Amino acid sequence: MTCPSTAHQVTLDLRPRAASTFSLEPPGYVLHHWTGKGFITHQVSFGDYPGPFPFISEDGRLID
Repeated sequence: MTCPSTAHQVTLDLRPRAASTFSLEPPGYVLHHWTGKGFITHQVSFGDYPGPFPFISEDGRLID
């Protein structure tokens, strides 16, 4: 697994002789949590985004 850069993101362009470019996608990081039996890895983006939003079932009940 790879993680996003904490700065700009290098553009993925696999065409022959493609220019080296970057984009202003959100920076991020990965967090590895040891459970005692294995790792759980979370990928996180920096920035302010709408949410969090609860999951609601079709009948209007909170899914927890």
